[in-house]
Amino acid sequence: MIGRLYPQVSAHTDAVRWVVGLSGGVDSVVLLHLLHTLPQHFPDISFPKLCAIHVNHQLQPLAGDWQHFCESLCEPYNIPCESVCVTVDNGASLEANAREARYRAFEAHLTGGDVLMLAHHQGDQAETFLYRLMRGAGLRGLASIQQHRTIGSGCLLRPLLGSSKQAILDWAQMHQLSWVDDPSNGDLVFDRNYLRHSVLPTIRQRWPAADSQIERAISHVSEAHSLLDVMADEDLSLLDQGREYGEPWLLLPANDVDWMRRKNILRRYLDQFDVVLTDTQWRAFKNDLVDAANDAVPEFVVGQCCLRRYRGRLYVTSASQNADPFLVWGDSINWNGQGELDIPGFGTLLLRPQPKHPLDISLRRREGGLSLRTDAPNARRKPLKRIFQEAFVPPWQRDRLPLIYVDGELVAVGDRVRLQGAAQKLGSAEFEIQPSPNYSPT
Repeated sequence: MIGRLYPQVSAHTDAVRWVVGLSGGVDSVVLLHLLHTLPQHFPDISFPKLCAIHVNHQLQPLAGDWQHFCESLCEPYNIPCESVCVTVDNGASLEANAREARYRAFEAHLTGGDVLMLAHHQGDQAETFLYRLMRGAGLRGLASIQQHRTIGSGCLLRPLLGSSKQAILDWAQMHQLSWVDDPSNGDLVFDRNYLRHSVLPTIRQRWPAADSQIERAISHVSEAHSLLDVMADEDLSLLDQGREYGEPWLLLPANDVDWMRRKNILRRYLDQFDVVLTDTQWRAFKNDLVDAANDAVPEFVVGQCCLRRYRGRLYVTSASQNADPFLVWGDSINWNGQGELDIPGFGTLLLRPQPKHPLDISLRRREGGLSLRTDAPNARRKPLKRIFQEAFVPPWQRDRLPLIYVDGELVAVGDRVRLQGAAQKLGSAEFEIQPSPNYSPT
């Protein structure tokens, strides 16, 4: 076990802490013991400080006893153990809700430079693969449990993922380790327990090498998924991208590109915003947003995110109410142009370059029916709506942009439209809006 473990953790010996997720079950107890004894086998190597975290889900009558067991287990090893109590939502999937609460606790506990060690093994990998297969997962889901990934401010590592359950049990018995058993792990009402106790044993009886063969299949699936990511990244590099007021946008791939390829590009682009669509959502997304009429401004809500299309661009925005600076400030906001004007929930307004003397600047809510003349040479008076269209300002952003007056004269609409007379009042200075972090869906 030590020989298999060290290559998995050797790249993380420069971490600040190794934090073991300690449930009290045999898997996590063995992982803690292995990491604790590692320095004895490699005395010339300096290892990070070893710690443990126990998450008490408060779902079982014995939950308090398991917490006490984990804390007592760590004492003779001189390993700090922090216990965290969480509240699990009693929703449709107790398993999923408990997992979500557990990982939230892990994230909150980790600091920069920490590596969270979890004791998932080869059998867990096979179980996850079959579970997701039965749920109709795609390549990302069938790639199953990742060996390592980022989590919060730290990194998550599963160093026992290539080890069998039997090897873990053999180590525990060889070193006379104690552990606790969660009785809910035998409840066949839960899908994973059914796979673990009813399905996988039958498969292994017929195909003894099933776990390792499933591991091979997962490797092939991961390669295919990685290849699709590489192809999508190459396609994305050829498409215009940008960000306006904290809202990222992507020029949609042309309609003459095969839909499967376009879908792969969009999937990869949305990955960075943690937006994952189901098959049903993809069909609706294509029908309602991608294939909508050219002059439409469709939107598609996914959780807390709202995907919008405007003039051939896909925008990733917040599904919550758009920020309105005047909800806080009333009908007008006064400013002297010095420094930055911070508008809570909206962002920061600046004037670049900064004026040498204070100015009389007033920001007011946009009015309907305005007809204005920009500062472009030979510009004619136009409705503000048309000016917005020519400047590619999406409709949902327009109401956020304040009318900006200097000495009572209208000189700009936000930082997107500069009007005739601005040069006389501001010279070469221009307004700039920097959206606040919570203004962006990312």
